Amino acid sequence: QAVPELSSDRLPAAADPDPARTALVRRALRQAVLGEQPFDLLDQDTLCFATEAGFAADRTLMAPYVANMRSFEYLQQQIIPGADGPRHLYRVTTNEGDSAYFRIGWHEGKLHRIRWDDE
Repeated sequence: QAVPELSSDRLPAAADPDPARTALVRRALRQAVLGEQPFDLLDQDTLCFATEAGFAADRTLMAPYVANMRSFEYLQQQIIPGADGPRHLYRVTTNEGDSAYFRIGWHEGKLHRIRWDDE
């Protein structure tokens, strides 16, 4: 899903407050988008995203970014009113130099939410 209110191209990479979480998020994205098993880092909602046919088109759009990551940069934490926890914004740059932005909900050690923008 797009995150239209962001001007992500202008956001500088920030000091990552939790590099261990970022490494897990990167692995969880591979599970959710590319179907890499085990699905140990996905909660029930993101497991559905990873496995149900109704989400195949979304996974296909995200796959080139997740499969070909040259870098995965932490940008910022965002507090979303009414959300069940903070969201963490990351910038993916592919080996080809294309960028996408992932807003991640991480809850109790699992990938809980994914929103993305490839512009």
